[in-house]
This record gives sequence, C-alpha cells and structure tokens, in this order.
Amino acid sequence: MQDKKYINIEVVYSKTNIEYKLIKLKLENNTEYTVLDAIKQSKILYYYPEINLNKNKVSIFGKLVKLDDILSDQDTIAILRGLTISPMEARLKRVGKK
Repeated sequence: MQDKKYINIEVVYSKTNIEYKLIKLKLENNTEYTVLDAIKQSKILYYYPEINLNKNKVSIFGKLVKLDDILSDQDTIAILRGLTISPMEARLKRVGKK
C-alpha cells in the first residue's frame, strides 16, 4: 500500500441554520496534526471571531472530540455553536403556540 503524501481535512462552522463556512485543508502527512492545528490553519477564527474554543465544543462526524485529538485523513471538524433557543421553545414556535 502506498503512503499518501497529504491528508485531507475539512473544518466547518455554521453561524446560523443557513450561513456556514467550509474550509478544506490539504496537510502534509509527515507529522501528526491535532484538531487545534487544523482549526488554526483553516483561519476560520479570522472569519468568525465570535468562536471561543474554550466554550464552543468540537466534533468529528458527530462525536465530541478534544482539541488535542489527532486527526486522520478525511476527517471533518465541526465547530459547534451554542443553542440560541431551547428545544422546547423551538417546538412550541413550530406548532404556533407562542
């Protein structure tokens, strides 16, 4: 099996249900990269300065991860935002009770 020279990583953040930013990275495969390394290299913190990595949780394929976790090829890092409305309020709003 041939070793790949690069690994492909995606970093995504959704500011709203409609607006999101997806950044694709091609990182050299000669070192291990952490979640934090990829977030910094993506420069997504420049586009969305409201992201606070001490508060915002991060996941890969829906599983919560730590910033120092090691990445694998084809990982998609999602920076999660806090809830703007509680799930109960959202349900009530959808059915017109509010």
